[in-house]
Amino acid sequence: MRPQDFLTQDEFTKLKVAIQDDRQRAIVLTLAGTGMRVNELCNLKIEDIDFDHCYIHVEIAKGGRPRTVVAPKPTLEALLAHLHGRETGFVFPGRQGGHISSRQVERILDDVATRAGLQDERPVKQRNRKRVSPHLLRHSAASWWLDAGIHIGDVAQQLGHASLSTTTRYVDRAPNHRRDSFNRANVDELL
Repeated sequence: MRPQDFLTQDEFTKLKVAIQDDRQRAIVLTLAGTGMRVNELCNLKIEDIDFDHCYIHVEIAKGGRPRTVVAPKPTLEALLAHLHGRETGFVFPGRQGGHISSRQVERILDDVATRAGLQDERPVKQRNRKRVSPHLLRHSAASWWLDAGIHIGDVAQQLGHASLSTTTRYVDRAPNHRRDSFNRANVDELL
C-alpha cells in the first residue's frame, strides 16, 4: 500500500473542519471511526446501534457475515446529532423511501474533501494523488488503529476480514506499529 492510500491524522483533521452539517459529520465519523464499508453504512438501521454499549451491529456485511463493530464516542455523538430523535429506520435515508446510495456518500465525501483542500473538484487520476473515498477512510482507520497499538486480530474483526492475512497488508504500511511492538518487548535489552 502506498502513502496516498491513507489519510494522515492532520489530513483527517482538515477533513473534519470542512464538514458543514450533522449528516456529513455522521457519515465521515462513522466510516473513519468504525472502518465500515460504504454499503454497510448505507444499509445501517437505527435499531442496529447500541448507544449504551458503544456497538453497531452490521447486518448487511460482505460475504453475508454479520458482525458487531466498536463505535467510538465521537461517532455515536455524531450519529445522535444527525438522527434528531429518530428511533427507527435507516440512519441515512434516501430520497425515495430507501437508504442513501453509495454514490451519494461518495459525492458527499468529494464535496467535503474538496473544501478541505485534499482533492481537486474533479479528481485527476494520478498514482500519487489521494481521492477521499469511503474505502480510503476504511484503510486510514485500520492504519491508525495499528499505529495506536490495537491488536491485529481485533482490527481484522472490526473490519470484517475473513482472513487475518487480509489485515496484514496494513501492518506492512504501518512501521510505527512494528517499531512500538519491538520497543514494548524491550528488544534492545536482548542485544
